[in-house]
Amino acid sequence: MNIIKQCFFDTSAIVSTLIKNDQHHQKATQILSNINKKPAIERITTDYVLDESLTLLKARGYYKLAADFSKGLLGTNFKIIYITPAIFQQSLLYFAKHQDKAYSFTDCVSFVVMRNYQIKHAFTFDHHFEQASFLIIK
Repeated sequence: MNIIKQCFFDTSAIVSTLIKNDQHHQKATQILSNINKKPAIERITTDYVLDESLTLLKARGYYKLAADFSKGLLGTNFKIIYITPAIFQQSLLYFAKHQDKAYSFTDCVSFVVMRNYQIKHAFTFDHHFEQASFLIIK
């Protein structure tokens, strides 16, 4: 049995959880509920994912939702990994190495962080995580 110790939260999961008419909302809330039943799972994301999530919410017209989410982050049990110059450099190399993939730069940052922190599982609806050999929580 595969025990999940850490879970990386991606933009697609965060946005799907928050927007009720998102195509993945129902599944996202179900997965989040299952994760929340296991408080031992460390919830991890990056400042890049949060930037992308807040920007996407605002761009889709959900400014209040983005603002409320950002305020709510302060008291949560999320571990936010801030990108260092070393991680940035590794991400640039990863991005350049995978020109054949449709990875965004934020995806590359996420993959580098996940590898550096030995995080195997992601809460995401982005198939790029599977392409990069991570396990998607379903």
